[in-house]
Amino acid sequence: MTAHTKRGVTLLEMLVVLAVLGILLAIGALNLSRAAEQRRLDEAARTVGETLRRVGDDASKKSQRITLSLSADNTTLSWEDEEDVVRSQSLPEGATVTIGQLGLEGGSGSTDIVFLGRGFPVQGRTFTVTRNGENRVVNLLATGTVVYR
Repeated sequence: MTAHTKRGVTLLEMLVVLAVLGILLAIGALNLSRAAEQRRLDEAARTVGETLRRVGDDASKKSQRITLSLSADNTTLSWEDEEDVVRSQSLPEGATVTIGQLGLEGGSGSTDIVFLGRGFPVQGRTFTVTRNGENRVVNLLATGTVVYR
């Protein structure tokens, strides 16, 4: 008697392997999508923080008072110096920002932030950056330091 050895895989084994691979790919794609969204939100928060630093630096270099304000649609930060030179920075697409008093939640208080000629804001403020329901908080301390939370 000769024994036949079976070689290869059955259709059922192939389907099981394909199903497992499909599940793993779906999980990986979901994680990749979440990571991309987190990166976009972080980019928007960095844009706010870098703008705050730039305004403070401009105020210090020019030894002038500079007023930073938020657009009505909460997507653009604009600043104006004593010579009426206006500059602006838009947030990445889909991101908005609200401005509140440091230590208070929400958007209470004026949305104008004044930087004195030494580059320091008159008072600390909290910037809440939002994109697709997720938030990042950027704090502007009275010392001009920007802190991300």
